[in-house]
Amino acid sequence: MDLSGQVLFSIKKERLRLLGRWSGYLSGGFKGKPWFQVRRNWKYSKGDVICDVNLGCDKSIGSCYKIQQIDKKSSFQISNNTGQLVAKVNQKQSSRGFGYGDDVLTLEVEPQVDYSFIVALVTICGLIKHKL
Repeated sequence: MDLSGQVLFSIKKERLRLLGRWSGYLSGGFKGKPWFQVRRNWKYSKGDVICDVNLGCDKSIGSCYKIQQIDKKSSFQISNNTGQLVAKVNQKQSSRGFGYGDDVLTLEVEPQVDYSFIVALVTICGLIKHKL
């Protein structure tokens, strides 16, 4: 939601998919073609890609963004198709160095990137990892 309470993205998990796929729709709800899709990889370990993001749902273009696991905690990074880092998500820590919780995160987003889109991807990653 934005500051005036308008919904920016609607996220829908596609049922009957073995690996998991989430579709993101713009503020109009679940009507029409999804604006982006997130597909979960079936096998990943530290440093591997958790999921691929397709914008405009055009499969011929390939993956536009990749979400990679950094460590076993709630830390991951989002990079574009050229490998450039777009956003980084870490578990928030106190000044003494202990983590607050799996659902308390810090988000660093590069300039010229749509923050609401990145927050939608972070939400989907939390749903994938059952942390939100």
